[in-house]
Amino acid sequence: MAELVPYALCSVADVKLGLDDGTGADADELLILLINGFSKDAQNEIGFALETTERTELFGIGMAGGPGGPTQSVTVAAPPIDPAADLEVYSDAARLFPASSLLVENTDYVVNRETGTITKISQQWLEAGFQTGFPHSGRNGRLPGEQLYGGFPRAGFATGIQALKVVYTGGVVLWDGDQLTVEPDLRMAAVRQVTHWWKTRHEPGQQSIGATGQGNIVFTRGMKEFLPEVAAILNHYRVE
Repeated sequence: MAELVPYALCSVADVKLGLDDGTGADADELLILLINGFSKDAQNEIGFALETTERTELFGIGMAGGPGGPTQSVTVAAPPIDPAADLEVYSDAARLFPASSLLVENTDYVVNRETGTITKISQQWLEAGFQTGFPHSGRNGRLPGEQLYGGFPRAGFATGIQALKVVYTGGVVLWDGDQLTVEPDLRMAAVRQVTHWWKTRHEPGQQSIGATGQGNIVFTRGMKEFLPEVAAILNHYRVE
C-alpha cells in the first residue's frame, strides 16, 4: 500500500470529501499517488521544502570587496521558521562551529521568520547611530577600519565555504498521525487539483473551453498541468 509523503498537502479523506461521489477504499492507492504527485509538483513550483521538520543548513559566505560588499543575509530552504522552536546561527570560517561561534539574535543578526531570511547586523553600528546597516545620523559615525560600500558601512558573516550554520525548524506542512496542519489555501489547492485529476484520469489531454473577450476558445490541458486557480495559489507562495 502506498503511503503519503511527509509533505503531502492534503489527505485521502480530503479528496473524497471533495469528490462527494461515494468513492471507496479501492481508490485509495491511486489517490495517494495523485496526492504525492501534486505535492511534489507544488514543492518544485513554490521553490522551497514543504515538510515541517528540524533542519541544519550550511551556507557559503562570499568575501568582502564585491559590488555588494560582504554577504549580508541568507535564506533558509524551508520557510517559515517556527517561532516556537530554537533557532541557532553559527558563524565560523574554520567550520568547527564551537559554542563561541553562536550568534545572538537581535545583537548579531535579525531574522524574518516568515521569509526565512537571516541578516547580519553590527551592535557597533547601533552604538554609532546606525540601524541594521542603514544610517540615520550621518555617514561619519562608522568606527575606524569599517569598510564602506556605496557610502554605507557593512558587515558580513565569517567568510568561507560553508562558514555559516543554521539550525532551525521550518516548513508549512506538519503531519501528526492522521492530523494535518497546513495553510488552508494550499490544502484547498491540493484537493481541487487532485479531484480534477481523478475525474479526468481516463481523459489525458482533455479539451477545455475558456471564455475570452473574443468569444470561446478550445485548448488542451495536459494531465500534469495545474488548474488556473491552483496555479494562482502556488504563485502566491513562490520564491523568486
